[in-house]
Amino acid sequence: MIEIKILSIEEIKEKINYLYKYLPKEYLDRSSKFKFEEGKLLDLGSSYFKYKYIKEDIYYNEFGKPLCNNLYFNISHSHNYVIFAKNNKKIGIDIELIKDKLKEELINYTMNEEEKINIKNNADFIKYWTKKESIIKCEGKTIANIKNALMNNKYNIYTIRYLNYYISLAYDGDKEKIILSKELIKI
Repeated sequence: MIEIKILSIEEIKEKINYLYKYLPKEYLDRSSKFKFEEGKLLDLGSSYFKYKYIKEDIYYNEFGKPLCNNLYFNISHSHNYVIFAKNNKKIGIDIELIKDKLKEELINYTMNEEEKINIKNNADFIKYWTKKESIIKCEGKTIANIKNALMNNKYNIYTIRYLNYYISLAYDGDKEKIILSKELIKI
């Protein structure tokens, strides 16, 4: 079983004083560098997940993917939510808000010809995007690899719509049960 934890920006705001006491200085220092409040809050949410669920030293690969020695994990955020998943095999996760407007240049950069034919609206595009992004994150690569991410894909992909967002999880190994649960910051 893989559990996807989802944390709302409202929960982070409500428990911000607790987070300032709970999180180590290096996490707080990183969050303080964000210019806008939304970025700070989302980074605090990411830090909360890392500090609560990853007890090992975290390091980063050449593409900036966070790693640790005995566990695979991934974090993503978009607008009002931070999501987190961990597993004993490779894993990648993405969440994206479904926006109203399609950006043709982004579609052309990220989608292959077959996918372009299947994109009828922005929800279709976001669904493809999250699948591709989760695969790239699972592999620890960069966005430059996105156009062909679904071609010859060897990972299991789980995609759901949550409110006005799409969430996709890519993972290595056998099919597993996936559960999405709200995270509440415990005081």
